[in-house]
Amino acid sequence: MKKFLKSFVLFLFIVFFLPKSSVHAISITPSSGNIQPGYNLNINVVASGVPSDSSTMQLNLSAIGSCTITSYAPPSGGTWGLSIPLCAGGASFTASSVCIALSKTSPNLILNGESLGTMVVNCSTAGSLVVSSTSGSGYVSGGTLQERVGTLGTFSVSGSIPNTALSFTDVFSLLGIFSLIFGIFLFITVKRERNNKF
Repeated sequence: MKKFLKSFVLFLFIVFFLPKSSVHAISITPSSGNIQPGYNLNINVVASGVPSDSSTMQLNLSAIGSCTITSYAPPSGGTWGLSIPLCAGGASFTASSVCIALSKTSPNLILNGESLGTMVVNCSTAGSLVVSSTSGSGYVSGGTLQERVGTLGTFSVSGSIPNTALSFTDVFSLLGIFSLIFGIFLFITVKRERNNKF
């Protein structure tokens, strides 16, 4: 009984008091900061915590907040082989998620620090953005998906939305250019008509 009690106490100590390490299967850069509404932010997805035998991975990311994902470009060239879109409709991303399977050509392996693609987010209003690795995201090692989930980055969204409307001066400049082009076209047409009469 004494032996069991000591083992139980040791188990509790390990579980509750020793520091726990979290190994993320991926990271992003940047992973924090402020995003101004109306502007695009390129977020590079980077391999980290890669098992030594992994040449295939599944990337499931979510973007929750006042921003939407406007594009995702998977890695290409070099030793990258297949990239299989896994989102609904055969897409590699939606407005709030990236879902794709990536694979290297044999016998090449995924390396720590290697880019896993770039996603672009655009924020329409002030608020925040949280980018997370979600269920099903991880590396295949020994024939098994080593799943890792967790928050990869947190951003604040603040500032003013850029003014994209045409100003009064811009409208008159465009009208002036259009009038000039129309005048040249009219001059050439009238000159041709006069030449054809003779």
